[in-house]
Amino acid sequence: MFGKGCWSKLISPAAEKGKEIKEMRDDELSKAIYNVLKERKCLVVLDDIWTTATYIALHADRHCILLEPRCFNENGIWELFERKTYFGSNDTAYFGPEFCIEPGVLSNILILKKSRGVMAEAVVSFVIERLGDLLLNEARFLSGVKDEVEEARRELQRIKCFLEDADARARQGNKTIRHHVAEIREAAYDLEDVIATFALKVASRSDRGRKYILQRFACILIDLQKVGSEVEKICAKIAKSRSSFQEFGVLVQASNNKGASSSSDRQQGDLRRTFSHNIDSDFVGFEENVKELVSHLTREGSLHKVVSICGMGGLGKTTLARQIYFHRDVRHHFDCFAWASVSQKFQARDVWEGILIKLISPAAEKRKEIKEMRDDELSKALYNVLKEKKCLVVLDDIWTTATWDCLKSAFPNVRSDSKVLFTTRNRDVALHADHHSILHEPRCFNENESWELFKKKTYFGSDETELEDDKQKKELARKMLDYCDGLPLAITVLGGLLSSKPSIDEWETLHKNIKTYMRKGKINEQEDSNLGVSWVLGLSYDELPFHMKPCFLHLAFFPEDFEIRAKELCRVWIAEGFASSEDAAYECLSELVQRCIVQVAEWGSTGRIKTCRIHDLMRDLCLSKAQEENFLETVDLQKQHEAVGSSSVGMITNSIPTNKVRRLAIYLTNNGADELLPLIRSKDVCLRSLICFNPEPDTSYEQVMKPLLNRFHLLRVLKFENLNRGQVGKLPKEIGDLIHLRLFSLKDSFVEKLPSSIGNLRCLQTLDLRVKPFYFQKCLQHSEIPSVLWKLDELRHLYLPQNYFTKGRRSKSYFTIGYSDSRLELGDLTKLQTMVNVSANYYYLDGLAKLTNLTKLKVNLGSSFRGPRILFNNLQSLAIYYSDLHENQLHDDDQDQTPRRRPTEFSGQDVELLILSCPQIYKLHLQAPIERLPEDSKFSRKLIKFTLVNTQLKRDPMATLEKLPNLKIVVLDYDAFTGTEMICTSRGFLKLESLSICYLDSLKEWKVEEGALPSLRRLQIVNCLRLRRIPEGVRYLITLKEIVLQHMLRQFMQRLEKGGEDFFKVQHVPSLVFMNTLEF
Repeated sequence: MFGKGCWSKLISPAAEKGKEIKEMRDDELSKAIYNVLKERKCLVVLDDIWTTATYIALHADRHCILLEPRCFNENGIWELFERKTYFGSNDTAYFGPEFCIEPGVLSNILILKKSRGVMAEAVVSFVIERLGDLLLNEARFLSGVKDEVEEARRELQRIKCFLEDADARARQGNKTIRHHVAEIREAAYDLEDVIATFALKVASRSDRGRKYILQRFACILIDLQKVGSEVEKICAKIAKSRSSFQEFGVLVQASNNKGASSSSDRQQGDLRRTFSHNIDSDFVGFEENVKELVSHLTREGSLHKVVSICGMGGLGKTTLARQIYFHRDVRHHFDCFAWASVSQKFQARDVWEGILIKLISPAAEKRKEIKEMRDDELSKALYNVLKEKKCLVVLDDIWTTATWDCLKSAFPNVRSDSKVLFTTRNRDVALHADHHSILHEPRCFNENESWELFKKKTYFGSDETELEDDKQKKELARKMLDYCDGLPLAITVLGGLLSSKPSIDEWETLHKNIKTYMRKGKINEQEDSNLGVSWVLGLSYDELPFHMKPCFLHLAFFPEDFEIRAKELCRVWIAEGFASSEDAAYECLSELVQRCIVQVAEWGSTGRIKTCRIHDLMRDLCLSKAQEENFLETVDLQKQHEAVGSSSVGMITNSIPTNKVRRLAIYLTNNGADELLPLIRSKDVCLRSLICFNPEPDTSYEQVMKPLLNRFHLLRVLKFENLNRGQVGKLPKEIGDLIHLRLFSLKDSFVEKLPSSIGNLRCLQTLDLRVKPFYFQKCLQHSEIPSVLWKLDELRHLYLPQNYFTKGRRSKSYFTIGYSDSRLELGDLTKLQTMVNVSANYYYLDGLAKLTNLTKLKVNLGSSFRGPRILFNNLQSLAIYYSDLHENQLHDDDQDQTPRRRPTEFSGQDVELLILSCPQIYKLHLQAPIERLPEDSKFSRKLIKFTLVNTQLKRDPMATLEKLPNLKIVVLDYDAFTGTEMICTSRGFLKLESLSICYLDSLKEWKVEEGALPSLRRLQIVNCLRLRRIPEGVRYLITLKEIVLQHMLRQFMQRLEKGGEDFFKVQHVPSLVFMNTLEF
């Protein structure tokens, strides 16, 4: 029993007290022992501790005296032999960290340390499921080996039943089972390779025509024999692993699975369990958070019954909850208190019972009555107490909405004076429990807060005699704290590591190997994963459903601090097969955000995630898990260069692994081409995904492309972006051999010509050709696009170059877009959802009627454009640009390479017709000299974001824009309005949140009436040099949070500074940003 033998020895209780101890709940017993150890001078021996999950050495006390006895010498052995020692009873007790964390406890704990824990092995099930789907989809190519393929599928299904239990046993430390799980993963990948390679060969030979029909069939028969043989070998390997699982007792039965995993679950639950009496004395950085949360909990008459602290693992949620739980104002406000730690594997009855006992403090007889209650009676009893009294209940570490659903019947769903405080990693939990819930998300620490916590955890600066050393340590500590990135858990782990290392040499060693120390929690050169940051963060990974784990691991592709575009990320997941649709992919991303694994960097105008990122330490976990699973490899050429002359070269973790690599991310450098070619040649041909990140776009990569395309025929994703002119040039025809390619991007590269073989990419879903414009002898060059894109039946997203031309025609009548003498044929690409940079020169857009799934259109109009006579009922985003440029434009030498425009006539009426044809759009970008806006009734009622650039409007646009009912974002840029005065009238722009007014050279006066812009949060004014002053009506905009003024005259800025004549207009705005003040 947990500590009960030790408790009895500490106080030698009478028989009646001993019986009471046996009936105590774990949390009650914990607190009782805590009080005895704090008040008395005790010695407790914990003998034969095996794992950190139980509690070892420096993890228990950073000032622990660690004694490591040596083996006996000859004399010692003889003396022991002579003196036969009698060992007493082996009554042991388990103590968690709460018993020695409080300063002032007089007890000493002697710990005999024997071993360490092991990092868990990740899931293989997703690979098996995906391979099963692949075998079914490609079975039409395998009629000659149908039996072998079906047997492989059955074998995979059989082995899949063992994986959950096998993974649980591997996490408990069984290295043999762990090895077999890894073998199955590789076998699944190998089977996928075999099928995909054969499908590639069949498809490539099917286009050769009748002349080669006999040769083709002969080759296929030979390949079928090879495929059959390889599939049989792989199946035999999987069957062997399945037999090994059975020998080790890894069974399919539910009872065994439950038993196998329950030990691990209990151990994890013990490690995660928290107690209210365990207060952190090193509390730093949460003062404002405490103040805010206490206010929400103690406010009279509030509607919310739940307050939630939500954030990623290691953010200090439980520490913050404890401070609130014991806060003076909270203790005065509530009558009863209860703290419950809700594990991932919990029993509702145990939680209810523990809360009820803490709230009413029952006598022994009443306690017995509670224990004998049925579940419904217990739930109702707790419900009544919470309804009748003013109680605070803390539910610590709730993971899912299902957890609350199991508990909620005991919590009043009507208004009461009781409150519930959650800590959770999942935002959905709070709002699911109470739609009026207060959701508080603590931020990571800033530099000063990080430093204060670090000093407390290391007692840094306590020894004044080592002042010179302290200066060196301070510099090293600052550098190491940068790696913690403000995460309290990471700072605490770092402080604990350094507190036991007094010498500057030890600090320097830790600094060189900081990532390994922090990830594993290395102490005295012995790894212990349960002490590291990754273990705590890894709980979020372990909790993910199987289908989401590959999506999380894929995030390891991206460099540190990289801002990831959500749409591009989702499309890569679809191309990889991790998600079936964009909705499913976005749902997965949203779930990762809700679980506080991914952070939102920027929200889009429609409330969807636009860009995201992951915390550096979460990325380290992601990268570590991905490498453990052989999921991907990252090669950072820059860091490898930096490591060449240093002692840290051995610490590079992204070296080439022994297993096959199927996903590869390369971070390029200026010399990347010379290093990339041998790197490509060293990789296995089974590569599925290749993404290059190129921060230095000045090196030629043209020599790399052909070897790359010749080697990796199984690629599904190829992103070769941000490459300079000459780096790609004419894309090799071998691109057409990558028939499995789903996503291909040359964005921001210089590409002169695409080969016609690109039409072979029948599986392509996303094609991004937004290449950089390039010039030859001051002439703007156009990229050549072959007229073969109509063949890409699966294409969903097409991004064309801004300047292009096409060659090649067909006699049949197909939908065409382009110049009259050379048209780009798109055919019936009915799955297209995105079409960007389409030129409408000399062609009506009526042909787009066939593309019924189109949701985003960016069209470049010419002087001959005529408005379409169709409706785009599904279109959500429309961007209209106008240019009628010479095919080879010359630069003006004195105009910073601005192309000259051919003077032509342009009709705004045709633009109005195009706008009218899009009744469902929510985003509209107008960049054309239309001179006047259509009436507000002509625009979509759903319009949320409206951008006007160079529209040269003569009339005040505000009169029209302010009537659009759902408008949230307005941007007026570069002569969007050429008049001198704008007025925002009362009750206009009811929902507008952001307004940007930029480069309106003629604007002299802007008026804002009281009652206008009642929802405005952000105002930006840039380079409006004739604007005399900010409107007086700005002082009525009480929702305004930020004003950004850039490239404005000094006189304008000075009026708004404190003490200036216009300061009263903006003094209520929290953030005033002045940038690039102009003197003239």
